[in-house]
Amino acid sequence: MRKTLIILFTLLMCCAFAVPALAAPTVNLNGQQLSFDVPPTIENGRTLTLIFN
Repeated sequence: MRKTLIILFTLLMCCAFAVPALAAPTVNLNGQQLSFDVPPTIENGRTLTLIFN
């Protein structure tokens, strides 16, 4: 019973910390947050954005 509770608690903690990691990243330039039509994504540790001129 105790082992089951420990496993359940560990899974709940993992889920609780995973939620902020799934949120869309924000981009700040000179202290101002930039907004994009398409939200930025993170691939291989790099933030990618689509910029149209």
